[in-house]
Amino acid sequence: AVTVYGKINNFGYLVSAISNDVDREFGEFKGGASYLGEVSYDFKDCLGADKAVWVLDYMHVESNSRSDVFTTVANAAATYVDFKKGPYGVVGQVGYADGSDTHGDFYQVMVMPTYDITKKLQAVFRYQYGHGDESNSIATINRQDSTVGKFTGDEYNAAYLGLNYFIYGNKARLMAGTEYFDLSGGTGAKADNSGWTTMVGFRIFW
Repeated sequence: AVTVYGKINNFGYLVSAISNDVDREFGEFKGGASYLGEVSYDFKDCLGADKAVWVLDYMHVESNSRSDVFTTVANAAATYVDFKKGPYGVVGQVGYADGSDTHGDFYQVMVMPTYDITKKLQAVFRYQYGHGDESNSIATINRQDSTVGKFTGDEYNAAYLGLNYFIYGNKARLMAGTEYFDLSGGTGAKADNSGWTTMVGFRIFW
């Protein structure tokens, strides 16, 4: 991959090209590529907040018979606002993706309020809603939802409640929570699903 990023006053930017030949140490681009673009604006000083940033992301995925990347999305865009003042915080996001091949388009809304119980411990709630224009627009992700195999549908609702314990700020934290999800509107044997998923994890970032 090649990535260029930087900041001009309150504006930030990022541009990246990523090879889809992931089975090579330094992947060639003969299997297609994924392109990422991002612009952001920091407006915390305007609101007197601890954090207030607006971000717009765009992704384009091109693939061919030599590509090692499997995706149901050709283009995707999302914009979100991340706000925090004192112990209160909230992230709100809307997104859109156009499905590749026979997969339909997809629209998504997410809101995630947080509350700092202490300097180290944080409570998190997240609600997600997704809507697609085809019965296979939305698919469950095995590593995130308690499903055996992939289920598809056109409407998705999910609510998550959990705790974060910050060992070293956002760079190292413990996470634990429970989520309920409901997927509906699909067709066939692997259509529609709902259930509870409990997750415990450690996140590290640098």
